[in-house]
Amino acid sequence: MAFEKQIDDAVVTADMDFLQRAYADDFRFKHSAGHVDDKASWLKDVEKSKGSMLSRTLEDVEVEIHDNIGITNGILTVKRKDKSYKIQYVRVYVKKDDQWQMIMHRSVQTLK
Repeated sequence: MAFEKQIDDAVVTADMDFLQRAYADDFRFKHSAGHVDDKASWLKDVEKSKGSMLSRTLEDVEVEIHDNIGITNGILTVKRKDKSYKIQYVRVYVKKDDQWQMIMHRSVQTLK
């Protein structure tokens, strides 16, 4: 849970060094509208939006650990300078060489 919060904080501050390590090379981000980003395209969007992201807050998070696989789901509230929204999400992590990395984020549903 702490690592997941670190990732969302790093997206807000566009901490590219941390995010390069936090996302696996085969990371995929499926948005609720169906668009899919890989690691390179997602990090490019994060860097491009630097300064416009105000916060990313996690709520109602459930965590499951299965050996070297971690699964989280919950609600993510995103506040940007131009808009705010909430999404229900699922994320999958893998532990490699004693380091967790996110391999998948799927925005399941946009909430009102």
